[in-house]
Amino acid sequence: MDAIADLTKVVMDLRRDLEEDMENLAFHSAVAKIENGSKLLEADGKERYFVMEGDLVKKCQSGKSVSYRFFLFSDQLVYTHRAFSGEYKVHKQLLLSVLRCEDIDDNPTAFRILHPLKSFAVTAESPQAKTQWVRVLSQTANTARPKPSELNLDEGASSEGPEPQTEEEDLERRSSIILTENERRSSVNL
Repeated sequence: MDAIADLTKVVMDLRRDLEEDMENLAFHSAVAKIENGSKLLEADGKERYFVMEGDLVKKCQSGKSVSYRFFLFSDQLVYTHRAFSGEYKVHKQLLLSVLRCEDIDDNPTAFRILHPLKSFAVTAESPQAKTQWVRVLSQTANTARPKPSELNLDEGASSEGPEPQTEEEDLERRSSIILTENERRSSVNL
């Protein structure tokens, strides 16, 4: 019996190691496709992992539709366009801690991505792809948001952590406090 228990433990350990290796490979594979993607390896002390990628068509303010490759990581959504080199060039990085998505009811393949820095409508290739993007993006964004217990909401209290280095970091810090629980719950979760 001990031999079976030992063998089961070895198999479970190997399986866990294999799953970790596969996640690491998926992350590095996604990063390798993006021009200067090695910068995505710098997660400021936070664990970052790759979630999914795919093409979505973004409706621009000009009315023009442009296809972008979206890469969803555990803490940010990166959308890119293909450069002449074949690599994907980053168009914008949006921190998930302040991102929401909304369904567009009258279009079975479209939804909105809402972020303090940039909000826009996108169209997926099918209703099933839309459902998957909205569900996974909403769940990942909800996970990336700080919990109320992690926020220091006392007036006059000094903020914890290092000073923001960029406008986006400052906006993320301020916006994460502004988002109410109602706004968090109003995110689409299909």
